[in-house]
Amino acid sequence: TQSTWGMGNPRKSAPPSSKYGNTELLKIQNFLHLTPAAIEKHCKALKPLLTEYPKALTDHHQKEYFPLNITTSDFCFSGPSLRYPDARICTVSFPLSSLNLTTAQSDKFILLVGDRYDKKTGLVTIVTDRCPTRKQNTDYALYLLTVLYHESLRVQAFETSKMEEDHARFEWEESGVKKELESMGFISEHEEQQIESYKESIRDIVDNGETEESVQEMKQATMHLLGVKSFDEPEIGETQEKISAQS
Repeated sequence: TQSTWGMGNPRKSAPPSSKYGNTELLKIQNFLHLTPAAIEKHCKALKPLLTEYPKALTDHHQKEYFPLNITTSDFCFSGPSLRYPDARICTVSFPLSSLNLTTAQSDKFILLVGDRYDKKTGLVTIVTDRCPTRKQNTDYALYLLTVLYHESLRVQAFETSKMEEDHARFEWEESGVKKELESMGFISEHEEQQIESYKESIRDIVDNGETEESVQEMKQATMHLLGVKSFDEPEIGETQEKISAQS
């Protein structure tokens, strides 16, 4: 067949090249062959088509209104193929709190994603690389996110009969400890700070297990709540006598 290209320029009298046997499609898709002057010329031509980035949109607003992050990588390399294998990988991350799920729904979502949820940062990270193109992996990651979200909203029949011991995390509002304190009148009589300290000490033991530090914290919180003085704390009179004796 007659070539439609001559010395790098298309021949005016020849028909356009087809996608089969077109050498132009084999060229590397980057701008490394352009000179700085040519790049500046292209930028000036594109600048009137762009809009200024809104100054009021700070990093805090970006995380609040645009919590979903899609991360991909581009590579420049010399090879016979236009597609670099690692360029197809897509990473989708977002904070779990942005889904506005209830406590039970969040626990179910965490169980579904497994180790893709980071407890320290509260971020969910989904990495897809099984599809051959980046677009397919991106669509697949968003599809997984949609399925996980709607699955966490479903309520199975056995979930209605859950007891307090079946919850994945300690829930103060539904706990028997709060009901006992309310019946004894401790919630209304004691300060909110003491109740909060007692609640956090119980949550630490139930969620993270018993340790020497957590048991001591719960002991101190319980004694402050009940108004019991620790044996290690000296009386005020004894402290004053020690100070006067030393002086």
